[in-house]
Amino acid sequence: MTEINAIVASLENGLANQFIDIPPATLSILRDLKEKGVVLALTSSRSIVWLEHFLESKQLKGMFSFLIGCNGAQYLNCKTRQRSYLVSLSKDELLEIARNAAKYNLVCGVGYHNEIFFNGFNPWALNYAVRIYRFPHFSGFGLINPDTTFSKVTVAGSRKNLRKFEDNFDLPKFRILHPSSANLEVVPTKTNMFDALKLGMAQFGLSADKILYFGESEKDQSAMFHTIGIAMKNAQQSVKDSARRVTKYNGAQNGIGYQINLLRMDKVYVFRKPNREKA
Repeated sequence: MTEINAIVASLENGLANQFIDIPPATLSILRDLKEKGVVLALTSSRSIVWLEHFLESKQLKGMFSFLIGCNGAQYLNCKTRQRSYLVSLSKDELLEIARNAAKYNLVCGVGYHNEIFFNGFNPWALNYAVRIYRFPHFSGFGLINPDTTFSKVTVAGSRKNLRKFEDNFDLPKFRILHPSSANLEVVPTKTNMFDALKLGMAQFGLSADKILYFGESEKDQSAMFHTIGIAMKNAQQSVKDSARRVTKYNGAQNGIGYQINLLRMDKVYVFRKPNREKA
């Protein structure tokens, strides 16, 4: 049997349902593994600040050993409280992306102080703000400190205009991610989930071949390639194609909990505490 020392899971469309709630049955299974010493980690396209607020509101503070936010741009060791910001873009770069998006009647948004600021209004931007539970501002970026850096820029608009924007995108320092059909995310080219995961591996004494990684979108693929990658049922097809397994159910249906139990019953993996723990 293969030894597993850690479970890393994407929050959106992975651990959580469409209401960003983690099903109780899955939580029960994760708590059991945590008691056995298995390291638990959470990844997200959202910031580590948002994740901290989320876990506190759900009374899950202390559940996870480390958090990876903004598609791999941010890392938090939940035990030592060490924060690492691996890549970022400046306000000038934000404005450059926004000018480019405006050519296609798209608006851009960035998170700031747990709110989201857009440089204009459209219904897709409003829908995005509602989905991520952030108070929206639609009057531009003037209230944001000019020295602030960002990990991603959300671009919102119609599917047709988003496609035009992407087809004509010519900013070599950035790349585009596809979290949904109603918005894109522009991130620095060096944003990489596995780079952030390597921080957790070093600090908690983990090796990639003993990590189960549950992913749901292209942000997860670099980490899934190096670990035991399992794609969610509702994952993008390219993510499924690169995974070793695909869950039978999605996050709302206890997909991760069911998969872990299945692996335990089939005696494919044995879940244990890492031999050496650095944090």
